[in-house]
Amino acid sequence: MLSFVASVFAPACSRVYCSQQEPVLNSQMRRIDLICKLAGPLFIALISGFSMDGAIIFNFSMNILSVGYEYYAIAKVRTVL
Repeated sequence: MLSFVASVFAPACSRVYCSQQEPVLNSQMRRIDLICKLAGPLFIALISGFSMDGAIIFNFSMNILSVGYEYYAIAKVRTVL
């Protein structure tokens, strides 16, 4: 398991990925990141307005559910590069 984590987070200095679509992908990723940074806290604040325990449970369950998919996506990207 440790070797998998090390391979995922190891710097990819030897790998060079250049394409004409890279600026488009970069701008789309920045847009998604900005929306998530703005909407996430707002959504949790709306839930916590009704119930603080509900907001904590919702946030915890979303984090637990996304861990598996995030590691799968990271591994898939690392194999492509």
